[in-house]
Amino acid sequence: MIERIMGEDWEVAALRLSTFSNVQKQPNIDNWWETGIQLVPEVVTQERQKASIKYETSYENGKLVFTYQPTRIDWVYEFVEKAAASQSKFATLGQFEEKVQCFRSIMNNWLNLPDLPEFKRMALVLSYYILS
Repeated sequence: MIERIMGEDWEVAALRLSTFSNVQKQPNIDNWWETGIQLVPEVVTQERQKASIKYETSYENGKLVFTYQPTRIDWVYEFVEKAAASQSKFATLGQFEEKVQCFRSIMNNWLNLPDLPEFKRMALVLSYYILS
């Protein structure tokens, strides 16, 4: 059964890490992006009414999206439609172990930053296909 869980026939569609907290003041989230993944965002979207900001960039055959809201932070690693369509009948990022390791590396960098707020709750979501 363990071999089946980590089988080569698993492909990742998306990975998401969400954290929930009670933030009193907005932290320096620019530092989180730059230090966490060490890439320049391709798209930055800010919604002043919601006090939210979103950074997006291409990453490892997919797209990495960081969204900050005062009580919630999301990191999403998802496929890019045009890149995924040519690889299999399902739109995926690629092989499970490899893509989970890519995401894990980014999250480890981010979670070890000294200026993160205290989290009340954290959720990790993995969307995948078993192709056999």
